[in-house]
Amino acid sequence: MEPELWDKLARGKCRSETEPSESTSAGDYRIKRQRTVREEAHTVRSSLDQLYRTFPTDRFSYMFPPVVFRHQLYSCLPQKTRTEIDREVNAMRSRKEIRCIKLGFTGDELALVKQDSFREHVRGYARDHLKNPLIIERFLDFVDNFDISISTNDLKKDRAFTDEDIQSLVLVGVLIVREVGTWWLSFPGAGQFMKTFLSGREKVLTMVKKAKYSSVLESELIKRGLPKRCLGMHYTIHDVIGNDLVLVSDTTSGRLLRFRH
Repeated sequence: MEPELWDKLARGKCRSETEPSESTSAGDYRIKRQRTVREEAHTVRSSLDQLYRTFPTDRFSYMFPPVVFRHQLYSCLPQKTRTEIDREVNAMRSRKEIRCIKLGFTGDELALVKQDSFREHVRGYARDHLKNPLIIERFLDFVDNFDISISTNDLKKDRAFTDEDIQSLVLVGVLIVREVGTWWLSFPGAGQFMKTFLSGREKVLTMVKKAKYSSVLESELIKRGLPKRCLGMHYTIHDVIGNDLVLVSDTTSGRLLRFRH
């Protein structure tokens, strides 16, 4: 086949895959594009990005990085099963796009922090609170291959960290005692984050409980809002729904939240 003909065929193939051809109406192309956008919006990545973008770190003087709990995604993505969501989260963990932090009081409550945000926040805090911030650089590289927890033996292996180093890491807040000889990986300000997070949760649950018939529309809660010392109504609604703290029903007016007695 002549080279010119190959070029024409190649150009025609590329055009048909990316833009409407003469045989395809612009309307059909728009429909396909809209469908693609909707599908992209219904992913764990897009939901995480949306929650991260709206997280009010500036309101709290950057005391903690943007944090999203895995169970909040169950509320953001009702069209997906929890198994499907967990699978996508685990894939992002494997690619080291996010770091999982054990926060909360139950074994299945996992906080998800973007890897870049985690490292940036820890570095910033260490610069202001450690005499030797290089310890943090070594720590960040070292724990890159660990998930959620780490043992004292791992930290001391090949003399990677001394007892004094470990004490500095505890002081900064990146290590929290799990049990004798093991540590949860964490971030500076995790305690303040949980205090703020639980305060918002309690306020939303109180609103639902005190509403008529202990039921209230999601849209009504959003109108009421939360005090600025909380993390935001949208964020907190996804918490109480995703963590099964309220019963949820779909109505013609939107989701209805009902208090669990």
